[in-house]
Amino acid sequence: MNECESRKSLYCKYVKVIIRIINNSLRNILRIWWPRKISSKDLWSQTEQRPIEEEIRQRAWGWIGHTLRKPDGHVVKRALEWNPQGKRKRGRPQHSWRRTRMAELAAKHVTWNEAKGTAQNRVRWRALVEDLCST
Repeated sequence: MNECESRKSLYCKYVKVIIRIINNSLRNILRIWWPRKISSKDLWSQTEQRPIEEEIRQRAWGWIGHTLRKPDGHVVKRALEWNPQGKRKRGRPQHSWRRTRMAELAAKHVTWNEAKGTAQNRVRWRALVEDLCST
């Protein structure tokens, strides 16, 4: 089950729009028009495309690894590791982008500090990202 099947959010609406755009683009590239029909699943397997949620997840983890390799005082690294205190205001989603990524780590039994250490070695980091993004 992917993220969008389990929850309804603005993120899921954007993912559905992106999938629709990709499907239309792939059909145009392969010159598949009416009356010749092909399912989206067959279209993606024929073009060897990965699911968009997996692609987004892999790019997010790639950026996190890039950021964790930056020097300790770098503003982007500090922003990534910043943990705001207190409750989120009314109307804000309970799960932030960072909390979602932390939950993905916890599902694979990896702590944030272990991930920070792994990020320093690019080969081990890529292996961890593959493990995190595999469905």
